[in-house]
Amino acid sequence: MPILQFYRSDTSTYSAKYVAGKLRKAGRGITFFVGPRTTVAKIPATVVSIPYDCTDLSRDGLDVRIQGTIQALFTPEVVLNRRNLTVNPTTDTYLRPEEFDELQEDVRNAVRSVSRRAIANATLKENQSRAAELERDIFAKINEVKVTFTALGITVVSFIVSAVMPALPDLAKALQAEEREKVLAASDKAVADRRMDAARNDRALKLYEAETAMQQEQERANLLEARNKN
Repeated sequence: MPILQFYRSDTSTYSAKYVAGKLRKAGRGITFFVGPRTTVAKIPATVVSIPYDCTDLSRDGLDVRIQGTIQALFTPEVVLNRRNLTVNPTTDTYLRPEEFDELQEDVRNAVRSVSRRAIANATLKENQSRAAELERDIFAKINEVKVTFTALGITVVSFIVSAVMPALPDLAKALQAEEREKVLAASDKAVADRRMDAARNDRALKLYEAETAMQQEQERANLLEARNKN
């Protein structure tokens, strides 16, 4: 008589039991016995954080690298029909770990098809200066094509942009040098403006002192004249 193994999944995992290839039981936090003809598959039932790091062309033809995080939920019934996410019931680990990696790549590719258009709408510098706006724009476009993601069993809960930068290191250095020159030029102008203001203030002070001295001399002269008349 074959020995049956007891299997328990936690509430954050959607598990499915197949017997001879037919689905017998599925859900979150379920328990069942595993026999010799039983196959077990699982997928996270909670939000999964997927790193995003892709490069696309800006409106001015320059490579823009965008880094961030995709927060996604999976529709188990759809994903388990597309991906082989069977596990070893003893260790509860994937028999083909690359399948889950490819599932995450599905999410990245779907998001990239949207972010590519958003990146292409602006120049490199414009993209760099509008990370928050880019984040909102990409997420809005994802919702516009939600049916595409639904067909893949994917729901994007949020999209977070952490960095937007030139993809080429040399270009990044050149832009940094340009920004540094702008900062230095602005600093030099501020110093020059302060010196000019100081010079203007000094001239105004000297003029005031000269006018005050002349006024005092005039007052003394008027006083002497008045005394002489008396």
